[in-house]
Amino acid sequence: MKEGEEDEELFLIDHSVFDRYEVEQPGYRTKLMDKCFETDLSYGKVYTKVCKGEDSLFKGVRAKLREHYEDIVNVFIFLACRDDRACIGLNEFTSWISAISACDKALDMALVDRTFISTNIHDHSFFLNADRTLYRYEFLEIIVRLAKIKYNEGEKERRVKTLPEAIELFLAKQIYPNCRAASGLNFRQQHLYNTRVNELLKKNEPVIKRIWTTRDSIIHYHPKKRFITITECRSYVKAMGLSRLSDSMIGMCYYESMVMIPDNIKNMRQEEMSTYEFLVFMCRITFEHYKASHYHTEKMYIKLEKMLPNWLAPVYAIPEFGFNNEFDYDLKMARKKRKQIRRAANLSSEEEEGFDDMDDSDEEEEVEV
Repeated sequence: MKEGEEDEELFLIDHSVFDRYEVEQPGYRTKLMDKCFETDLSYGKVYTKVCKGEDSLFKGVRAKLREHYEDIVNVFIFLACRDDRACIGLNEFTSWISAISACDKALDMALVDRTFISTNIHDHSFFLNADRTLYRYEFLEIIVRLAKIKYNEGEKERRVKTLPEAIELFLAKQIYPNCRAASGLNFRQQHLYNTRVNELLKKNEPVIKRIWTTRDSIIHYHPKKRFITITECRSYVKAMGLSRLSDSMIGMCYYESMVMIPDNIKNMRQEEMSTYEFLVFMCRITFEHYKASHYHTEKMYIKLEKMLPNWLAPVYAIPEFGFNNEFDYDLKMARKKRKQIRRAANLSSEEEEGFDDMDDSDEEEEVEV
């Protein structure tokens, strides 16, 4: 169930700190994703090289790619988080190909390398597209190329009649079951778009801004640089003492927190996080920090409130507002410990005072006095 569902009707995104994300809401998102998709296709060579300029073939391929576009982009974001740019290097890509078991007699690793190189040769003149790396539009193209080799031109027993069928098969058999994907929109909808998270961020906004306005902060923000880089985010998270989070995970949270960028070739916007996106990044890192702990099921606003002092510590600031709620897990543990102390002292059962042993989980039983 979505967090804050009880007050969902009171939350209005256009009146919240997340108002810039309104473009990804129903009614707007399709238009945004169409624009991103068309931009990616315009940079790539799916029509000219893969479909050989055949309009009817391209029409089917285009429809199939648009059907899966958001899922493909989410896979790309998960993979493109290791470096300082939103792209995938050759080593990372070949490791991924091995992980999804894509190679067979028709598609060996040498052919994968050659396909990578062919995809990486671009027709446009924008310098941002570095050699030996795949950007989003190239990732879309190389999936088509590999699907064609493996299922449209490969072994007879696996061969399908059309390229759209081959793309569907490659996604269904190789990609979706075997790799992780980012999901920024789902995270925001499930955990952030509620009144409690919004109120916590809005009322603490004056002190949160010190993260990028303080003169000696790790994050440098000034009239000539009104954005936050992935390197600064990684350094800031490390300064908070969250060493358990890898650079790759921080990178994924960085790109996942940003509004979808239609054109990430002509400009550097994909590597320039806005301050309103940094608020989402704070929530995303906080969520990831608690993910492997006893608190992973707790409400997002409580986790964020608990972590806010850590976020402000590097700039020597403290929160101005909080709900002062405790984690349910901590409350249960405290109650369990009181029970054990009373039992050890042979005192009367707390069950008479409104405490019921049946409410305690097996996990709580492990607490020692």
